[in-house]
Amino acid sequence: MRSRELTNPAFRYLPSLTTSPLEQTSKDLKRFNQKLNRGGLEDYAHSLRNQTLSAEAARRLFFIYAAVVGLSLSTIFHIYTESSITRVFFISAASFGALSLYGYTTQRDLSPIGSFLMMGLIGLIIAMVVNMFLKSTGLDFVISAAGVLIFAGLTAWDTQKIKEMFDPQEDGTAIGRKAVMGALTLYLDFINLFLFLLRIFGQQRS
Repeated sequence: MRSRELTNPAFRYLPSLTTSPLEQTSKDLKRFNQKLNRGGLEDYAHSLRNQTLSAEAARRLFFIYAAVVGLSLSTIFHIYTESSITRVFFISAASFGALSLYGYTTQRDLSPIGSFLMMGLIGLIIAMVVNMFLKSTGLDFVISAAGVLIFAGLTAWDTQKIKEMFDPQEDGTAIGRKAVMGALTLYLDFINLFLFLLRIFGQQRS
C-alpha cells in the first residue's frame, strides 16, 4: 500500500489532500493555498469578526471561497475512483448531519471536549509533519482515524457554539454575519471529515 501525504486545500487548520502519484499537483496546490490562507480566508474571517463586512458581501465571499475550494479538491478524482468518492461522500454527509444534530440538541456542555479536540488537532498536525518524512503507512492510517474522530467532535462542538452565539435581539446584519461565519466553520468541518474518511475508505485508481 502506497503511503499518502495529507494536505487539505480547504482548511483553516491543515494543509491539502494529495497522494504520492500526484506530487507535482500537491506542490501546486500548496502554493495556491498558502496564498489563499495568507490573503483570503484569514482576512475574510477577520472582517467578519470585526464587523467590517455587510452580511450580503460576506455571503458572496463565502460562495466564492466555497467554489475555489471545490475546484482545488477536483484532484481527488485523479486519485480515487468515482464510486468510492460517491460512497464516502454519502457516509460523510450522514455522519455530519447526525453529529450536527447532536450538537444542536444536546443539553451537555461540549466546551471541555472542544478544548481537548483542539489539543488533539495540534498533535495531529505534528504527526502529519513527522509522517511526511517517515512515510509510514501504519502511522498514516492512525492519522486518518484520528482525523475522523477529531473532526466528528468538532462538528458537534461547532454546532453548539453557533447555536449559543445566536441572539434574537441583534439586528439582521449581525445575525447575517454570524450565519455566514457559522456556515464557513461547518463547511470546513465537513470537508475535512470527508477527506479523512476518503483516506481510509477511498479506493485508489490503479
